[in-house]
Amino acid sequence: MSLSAFNDELAQVRTKKKEFLEQIDRIIPWDEWIALIQPHYYKGERGNKPYGLELMLRLFILQNLYDLSDEGTVAEVIDSRAFSDFCGVESSNQVPNGDTLGRFRNLLIRHGLQQQLFAQVVAMLMERGMILKKGTIVDSTIISAPSSTKNKEKKRDPDACQTKKGNTWHFGYKAHIGVDRDSGLVHTVKATAANIHDVTVTSELLHGEEETVNGDSGYLGAEKREDAIIRNKAGKKIQYRINRRPSQIRKLSKSGQYKAKKREHAKSSVRAKVEHVFGVVKGLLKFWWVVVALALLLGGARFLISYTRYSPVYSTSATFTISTSTGTSKTDGGMTSYSYYYDSAMTTQLARSGKRTARLTTVWPPLLSPQRATLLPSI
Repeated sequence: MSLSAFNDELAQVRTKKKEFLEQIDRIIPWDEWIALIQPHYYKGERGNKPYGLELMLRLFILQNLYDLSDEGTVAEVIDSRAFSDFCGVESSNQVPNGDTLGRFRNLLIRHGLQQQLFAQVVAMLMERGMILKKGTIVDSTIISAPSSTKNKEKKRDPDACQTKKGNTWHFGYKAHIGVDRDSGLVHTVKATAANIHDVTVTSELLHGEEETVNGDSGYLGAEKREDAIIRNKAGKKIQYRINRRPSQIRKLSKSGQYKAKKREHAKSSVRAKVEHVFGVVKGLLKFWWVVVALALLLGGARFLISYTRYSPVYSTSATFTISTSTGTSKTDGGMTSYSYYYDSAMTTQLARSGKRTARLTTVWPPLLSPQRATLLPSI
């Protein structure tokens, strides 16, 4: 810590973000992760020396924790005291730019290091008892990819495919995840093309120690497939608690529908934990759509209120012209004169109907070109 930080009151303030990042700093095995990445990192034999590996790794962790872009991560480290303390930087000159961070992320992807880091995190959580392995919730979501061919290769991503969900076509990939039933933490991730059906990947999302498996109706029949995991490692039969389709419930009697809906509600209350993960992955915590929905609801409410309280209001409009003439002689003093023309008969008739008084609305100061004004009844 620099000498100026001791005199800086802000450096001594405790915030939730600082406390959270301090916990992350204590939990992550930095030495093991650095040793894992070091053989693939830049040697710095030519040109400028690369940034420290630990700094780049800490930036990468912040980017994933707070769902930031490359440039956004760099900006937050410069602006936020908690972020700069976590990365151990004291000046903006010590922070790499967004392109450098993007190249580091691509390096991890190219050598498959992200999967190894994720596996270590899962193992560490299991050791601490945070993942109990008593049950797994399976689900998937579509990750869109650019469908345009306006690129250097003049073609789409060859690994992505299109699929239809409802009445909408999507192009891209599908992320399949297995979530711990009790903690809601992700323990398995599998990426496929978007046209791969959910049920075909079920066995790859299980770790083999589950007692129950929960999923939506897209996983119906998962326990009947050839590659299905029927018994866990302890030899106990795994219970597949998959939600039924609504069309299947509607075929039952009224008493049967009531019992079936209670069972489906119990299944859904457990399966709902997986939606929280997708909420973070897709950035749905930015509730811009809530504002639109509220605006539509409020607009509809105002329409209903005005409709129920509607009473006929008589109104009309008349056009008048403004003729302008600028005086130049001394007799008229250089003043501008205005003459107004409107339908006086219409005004009188309007005033008599409903016993309303006509009011002429004009704009001041008047312009030098013909204008239109509106004749409205005063209520």
